[in-house]
Amino acid sequence: MINIQGLEWWAMDPHVHCRDEEESYKTTISETLQLAREQGISVVCDMPNTANPVINRIRVHERLALVPDRDRDEGRYRLYVGLTDDPEQIAEAVWCYKHLPEVIGLKLYMCHSIGGLAVSDVVAQTKVFKVLTEIGFSGVVACHCEREDRMNPGLWSPQNPISHCRARPPEAEIESIRDILRITRETGFSGHVHVCHVSEPHSVELVQRAKGNGRRISCGVTPHHLMLDMSDMVRSGGLRLKVNPPLRSAESVRILRQQLEQGMIDVIETDHAPHGPREKCLDLCLSGIQSLDGYLRFVTDCLPALGLSPRQIKGLTADNVLTIFEKL
Repeated sequence: MINIQGLEWWAMDPHVHCRDEEESYKTTISETLQLAREQGISVVCDMPNTANPVINRIRVHERLALVPDRDRDEGRYRLYVGLTDDPEQIAEAVWCYKHLPEVIGLKLYMCHSIGGLAVSDVVAQTKVFKVLTEIGFSGVVACHCEREDRMNPGLWSPQNPISHCRARPPEAEIESIRDILRITRETGFSGHVHVCHVSEPHSVELVQRAKGNGRRISCGVTPHHLMLDMSDMVRSGGLRLKVNPPLRSAESVRILRQQLEQGMIDVIETDHAPHGPREKCLDLCLSGIQSLDGYLRFVTDCLPALGLSPRQIKGLTADNVLTIFEKL
């Protein structure tokens, strides 16, 4: 449980990668739930880009079978179902959301990140929301927003970790958010869009403007995008900080912190994403930061130091999560 100046609550993390199954050497659902409890988090929401993606009811049940009985009985584990551009699969994902209480939302990867789930073509993305609208889906679609045609993969070099920040520049995120706003408007999508792990102030402004125009939309930010910047990647161990979307400039971080304090960002989400040591820093240089470990200190020490009140922090880590994800 979290306690700041006498205000106590359990946090909820709407964005974790529990791995398990073929990737159990990284971590497992059971280990993630135990770590979350130690860090003051009562509920974690698992992402679907596992080695065998979670895209249908069979995979949902296989994931739920890995949850310890006590944690499942207490409702501590929730998960997303991933989206492809196949209408039958989209209908299956919606069925899971409607009929399986543990499914709290759908997840759309608008670019390639980690795993095989990606709908990176704008035409295909439009098709996804058109089908969701025709089906009458009104729940949450969480979106990883980066546009691949704004990326420069040739700039990436493992010998120069900061090059990842240039290979996936701010424009990739910003333009992808513009896409999702246009697509959902044109298709008449009535559900809630949650923009995951925003890293750029302009991204937050776009979400805020849409919200002000009556759109059902929200955004989350991670501890690493608030506490680190791209200059940290030139130091020893910089490869460990490779993440999608990348760390940004110190000025972007400064403004993100201001936006957080001003209430322009809705939730804190860890995007906890562990990898094995070799695949993180030696062989594949995979993106992802193991971020649950320091969550409690981040919430109780770092956020107050940024000027946030206990009630603001409770809103970012619990109340707003409940409001956005209505099935929690």
